[in-house]
Amino acid sequence: MEKYVIEKDEVKKLIAFCGYGHYPTAKIAFMGNEEGLDGYEHKYGIKARVEVFGKHSDTYLGESWTDGYYEHIERVAPLFATRVKELGGAKKESKRNSPMVEFQARLMLSIEQGCSKDWFLKKREDTENIYEEITDYHSNRETGLYTRNATIGSALLDLRPFPRRMEGLRKNKWPYENITETQYMKAMSFEPYKLEAMYQELRDTRAEYLTRAIQSSSFSILIGIGDKKAKTRFFEQYFGAKFYQDKKIPLSKDRVEVHISEPLDNGMVIILSDFFQHGRGIGLKGLRKLRRDIIQPYIKKLVPNLH
Repeated sequence: MEKYVIEKDEVKKLIAFCGYGHYPTAKIAFMGNEEGLDGYEHKYGIKARVEVFGKHSDTYLGESWTDGYYEHIERVAPLFATRVKELGGAKKESKRNSPMVEFQARLMLSIEQGCSKDWFLKKREDTENIYEEITDYHSNRETGLYTRNATIGSALLDLRPFPRRMEGLRKNKWPYENITETQYMKAMSFEPYKLEAMYQELRDTRAEYLTRAIQSSSFSILIGIGDKKAKTRFFEQYFGAKFYQDKKIPLSKDRVEVHISEPLDNGMVIILSDFFQHGRGIGLKGLRKLRRDIIQPYIKKLVPNLH
């Protein structure tokens, strides 16, 4: 795989980008680890992203994108797709939906529509075309996941700023020529490692943007997906979060746990889970338990108009 040399202006644009959604009204936020490039090679995907992202002042976290910004996915996704094709990018197609967005869609549909349907069935168990509704929801750019017109507003943030072509760290070799993987991953673990100056600045700047984004949002519940330790340290260091030691709730027979915070000063509750995926992640049984036993009580308390 040809590695990508990321330019300084590209680094600045990527670090300042926090995620998707309409942060001023979204009630449910998801925090992942890092974003993909929708299957495009870095030399096309990053250049297209830097060109079309950060152009809309209504999503700035300050006076300009340099103060941090998010994007409305329904507006920016078509612009990105068009530009990457103009640059000559070829998409690497996947035979399956992303389990991350699929699981998020299942959760949001269960919140929006309640128990009218079983949103946590396996695809082979589905006899009512529920899976088609789930797929439509996370691909619908009008009223679906992270959109302004969804019944219940959802948003996405990512802890680490540099995207990878596809999901799954084990399947993807480190793609950046001039970024040292070990230093970068240490920086974004938020442990007190001694870092080279560039990576210390990267971590501090990324944390500043994410903190500003969350503080200026209307999130009532933030659900962290994967890398619980790094996210725990991030919220402890930058928000003073306190996680209940007696509420590490197992979701599966392998004791995949959920960590829950006390409400922050703004009332937001943080729920940290392992990966949303089949097999090594929490699986659909774990997702059902997460929704029913953990998220539901907080929804009733924090967002009483939701199901």
